[in-house]
Amino acid sequence: MITLEYDSRKLKHWLNSIETRQLPYAESVALNNIAFRVQRAVRANLRKKFTLRNNWTEKGIQVNKATKYSLYSTVGTRDEYLAKHEEGGIFRTKSGKSWSIPLKDIRRNKKGIVTKSKWPGRLRNKKNRVVESRRGKGKILLQMRKKQKPLLLYAFEKQIKIKPKLDFEKTAESIGSKYMQLEFQIAFDRAMRTAR
Repeated sequence: MITLEYDSRKLKHWLNSIETRQLPYAESVALNNIAFRVQRAVRANLRKKFTLRNNWTEKGIQVNKATKYSLYSTVGTRDEYLAKHEEGGIFRTKSGKSWSIPLKDIRRNKKGIVTKSKWPGRLRNKKNRVVESRRGKGKILLQMRKKQKPLLLYAFEKQIKIKPKLDFEKTAESIGSKYMQLEFQIAFDRAMRTAR
């Protein structure tokens, strides 16, 4: 006859110590998974809401991962100008100069980018003139042509109004509240299965 004994104190101690040891790891994995979900969603929003001429802006959305020793992860951008599209508002130049806004007649390359040779400073010559806009709030760079309407190349504004359309924070809050519990449960279950 074999007698099996069940010592619940040892089992409780084992589970508690394993759970305690695995908890920070599971939390960091869940935080990182949420951060990467947010990164993917923000990048998708960029493609929907902006005309992206290359992938630099998308690549600028970066994740700093959490570890079991520092339980926080961050999703951010290295591109300062995106903050203006998150907050919106009226922006003035710091140097007192004007914002150069390319207009419909400026020539672009195949990707739709205004090349350096078409920047305002390089276009100031005899054919092109800077005139006051009809609204009187800024200036316009025109290319004068014989017997034809002038081409509208650039508008120069002292201040610009940007509507908030990035929704970075709203996206992060939505994904965090929707997936955090699920991601934590998956990470904790995996951590417990692989515990040593």
